[in-house]
Amino acid sequence: MPISLTPTMKRELEAKGWTAELVHSSGQNRRSYYDPKSKSWTAPLPADGPRMAYYLRKGFMLDKPRDEVVESVEAYICPTCGFVAKDPTRLGQHKRTHKGGRR
Repeated sequence: MPISLTPTMKRELEAKGWTAELVHSSGQNRRSYYDPKSKSWTAPLPADGPRMAYYLRKGFMLDKPRDEVVESVEAYICPTCGFVAKDPTRLGQHKRTHKGGRR
């Protein structure tokens, strides 16, 4: 059940260092789960025992698998300044900045 705060109560809590989001989320233990199908993290979901078991049975994971943690990234490095680009087109665009732009 959501907590409703009056503007006065909200100001008083903010003056003490609390935020409305923190007050609302303090009632339930939540966490993000890793979805291997979409290779992304979910929004925070309930993390109590029965619900955690439910999400794990559905295929969600608590952490990323090891083989997906390390991704090989091919980098292109500018010989003049050391700028790192992810593709050769971006490196070419960057190199033009050393020559004073397009001619």
